[in-house]
Order: sequence, then structure tokens, then C-alpha cells
Amino acid sequence: MEKDKIRGEFYEAYFELDALCSAKLGISAGGVEGYTVRLTNTRCAPDREGILGRLTRYRLAKEAIASGSEEERQQISKDDVRWIRSFERKLVSGTDPLSRYLRRSHGRKPSGRLFGLVFSAVVLLGVLAAAYFLGLIKF
Repeated sequence: MEKDKIRGEFYEAYFELDALCSAKLGISAGGVEGYTVRLTNTRCAPDREGILGRLTRYRLAKEAIASGSEEERQQISKDDVRWIRSFERKLVSGTDPLSRYLRRSHGRKPSGRLFGLVFSAVVLLGVLAAAYFLGLIKF
């Protein structure tokens, strides 16, 4: 009986997580799957591997529970429900791996400082070479 309660809580938590992921990605359905695909394509996101493993496992567990698989029902625990709730809070607060990655990658503005220095050095060398060949300066 306790396992049925946990299964129900898991199912509810998963669908709320799916809705949050859908909203975050701007899609109408399949939010957890969309999030995992996007995170898979984002190689440098923090905590990427751990999150991908959990989300994939939970998506498969939800599908197995929906199809009536007894084996998967036994594998879901209260800790899984807690993890999903914790991840929901991270999504809402913007501290999930994808949000952190996007903030870090889009928050940086390329300064072009190195390009500017190299370009300036090349222009200076060109001016000096032209001046030398025109006889304006002597070394």
C-alpha cells in the first residue's frame, strides 16, 4: 500500500516537473525529454551527467508505471520524489544546470581585447615597415 502511495506521489511530481520543463523550454509537451535532449547537447553544463541520468531514469520509470510494470513500481522510492521536488525548485529559481550554463555562456560578452591587440600590433608593424621603405625612418 505504501508503494502505491509513493508511486502516486512520484507520478504527480513527475508531471509537475514535466510541465515546468515544458514552460522553461517553451514547448507544449514532453518537457523532461526536451530538457534532457537540450542538456545532452550542452556539453559544459554543471552537474550535467548526474542530472541526465536521473531525468532519463525517471522518464523511463514514468513510462513503465503507466504501462503497469510491477518491477519499476518497486524501484521508485520516497527519495526519488524528494529529488524531483528539489529539482523543481532549482528550475523555478534558475539554478538548474541548463539555466546556469545559459547564464554563464550568454552572460559573457566577448571583449575582443586579444583581437584588438593583435590588430594594433599588425597595423603598427605595417606603418613602421612602410616608413622604413620610404626612407622616413632608419634603424
